[in-house]
Amino acid sequence: MLLTIFVVCSLVFLPLINFNKTMATIESRNFIHHVQTELHFLQSYSIIKDKRTRFSIFPEFRTIKCTTSEENYFIKFPRSVEFMGEGAKIYNFEAGTGNLGNFNRMRFRTNDGQYIIKFQLGSGRFDVEKID
Repeated sequence: MLLTIFVVCSLVFLPLINFNKTMATIESRNFIHHVQTELHFLQSYSIIKDKRTRFSIFPEFRTIKCTTSEENYFIKFPRSVEFMGEGAKIYNFEAGTGNLGNFNRMRFRTNDGQYIIKFQLGSGRFDVEKID
């Protein structure tokens, strides 16, 4: 009887051991995907509406600020994500073209690895590279 309870409890609680790590991995991947989506949105907005947009990273506040002509909104970093860089980074998408004035790379460290977002010169396009 005691052995049965032990086996049942082990089977129930064993998956919970890796649950936090799995949740942090999912959370960090969703965050990187969210950043990509917001960059695409801001670039498209600047082209279609012919208005400048801004993507600002504030690592000291663990926040990203997205600015359009109509609204400002914020994205908070999850606990599992760290921005690698010092000071605020501001990326402006030019009105009408969507081109960037700043080509600095964005680096994020997660428990899943390191992600680098690289911008291409003159086009505003970007690539996301994962380094394990």
